[in-house]
Amino acid sequence: MQRSCEPFAEKGSVIKNINNTRMKKIIFYLSALLIIGLPSCKKWETEPKDRVLISDVFDPTDKEAVQAKAYLFGIYSLLPNGFNRIDGDFLDAATDDAVPSSERSNVSFFTNGQLTAVNYPDNNWFNSYSIVRRCNVFLKNIAVVPVSDSLIKRYKAEARFLRAFSYFELLKRYGGVPLIGDEVLDLDSDVNIARSSYADCVSYIAGELDAIKNDLAPGSKITVTDFGRANLEAALALQCRLYLYAASPLFNGGGVATDPQKKILTGYTDYDPSRWDKVIAAAEELIAIGYNKLPAGTGTATYRNVFTTKINTDIIFSKQSANSTGLEAASAPVGYVAPAASNGRTSPTQDFLNAFPNLNGSPFDGSVTT
Repeated sequence: MQRSCEPFAEKGSVIKNINNTRMKKIIFYLSALLIIGLPSCKKWETEPKDRVLISDVFDPTDKEAVQAKAYLFGIYSLLPNGFNRIDGDFLDAATDDAVPSSERSNVSFFTNGQLTAVNYPDNNWFNSYSIVRRCNVFLKNIAVVPVSDSLIKRYKAEARFLRAFSYFELLKRYGGVPLIGDEVLDLDSDVNIARSSYADCVSYIAGELDAIKNDLAPGSKITVTDFGRANLEAALALQCRLYLYAASPLFNGGGVATDPQKKILTGYTDYDPSRWDKVIAAAEELIAIGYNKLPAGTGTATYRNVFTTKINTDIIFSKQSANSTGLEAASAPVGYVAPAASNGRTSPTQDFLNAFPNLNGSPFDGSVTT
């Protein structure tokens, strides 16, 4: 006998429909409860929990100032890199002393007339003001960290040195620039800050260095692990270089600007020979300390060690990096394979070569003698 399955199929459909209806009601009630319950929640995640906040860096419970020191050391990493920081080319290739071996090198923008505010390959403006802002953040918040007053004083002095260093880097490129002081600008701040005069910028930088130089450790007290941090001699050397530029003919009543307003921004409007006295005074103060000098010894080995020994008394202040042969690989002549295959990125001009005399002091005429 053949039995019909239709009643069972119909019953199954009814059960299925009932289950679907119940499930929809359950989902509806749960959704309603969730919506009703939301306003009673008092804790919202307003930002990603993995974001590091200023309160995490400058922590009143951080007795070793671990995070604050890491923040300060991070500012050092923003300092300008070395001789060949533009595409591996020596900065000489941005002058008439050399040419880049690659036609696609950005350093050629400085000499071929293609340099603009957009394609500027050595964006010191951005880097320097990044340092200024971070130093201001550090100075504003470091006092909450529970370390000794002497350490706080030294940390602040280092931050102010880095800020002064950055303003000097700006000054020698652009003349007078906006001085921010200790202010930490935010999105609501008015950033249309007028440029200060060249004279005011020199006074500000020099005043900062005068204020903090004695709070910095002298070079003789800098340990191996702290080498590269700002010290007393670095502050004096920076001040000496600042005064040297300011007293030079380009800025000391010289310059190329004829517009009176621009002339104020690009140098002193008057020539004053006494500005050289400040150069001499700063140099003599540095020399009197007696720490920085050429390493003891004579001959080529001693001279070579100045460049190959990472920590020596000839170095006043330097940006630290891991040991590498990157400089040699980029700049040594093509075919020179020790210590690494070289790219010959920078090619000196013949005029630059002719500027150096022969070993016996006679002018170089292009001939090679043995």
